Amino acid sequence: MSTMIEISAMKPFAIGGKRECYVHPEYSDRCVKILRKDADPLILYKNVSKWRSIRKTEDDFNESISD
Repeated sequence: MSTMIEISAMKPFAIGGKRECYVHPEYSDRCVKILRKDADPLILYKNVSKWRSIRKTEDDFNESISD
């Protein structure tokens, strides 16, 4: 069973190129990394130049492992 973690009232402690990092609300020694909306792999892929898109696939812009 998975539970939803509410982060709307939280402020990230770090912001990277593709993710925001938040302190886990129940376990202060853990963090939660959230993909930024402006760093969606599909959006990044669509915004590259035509020459780069020939050599790249959409998956090359996704550094996260998905199940």
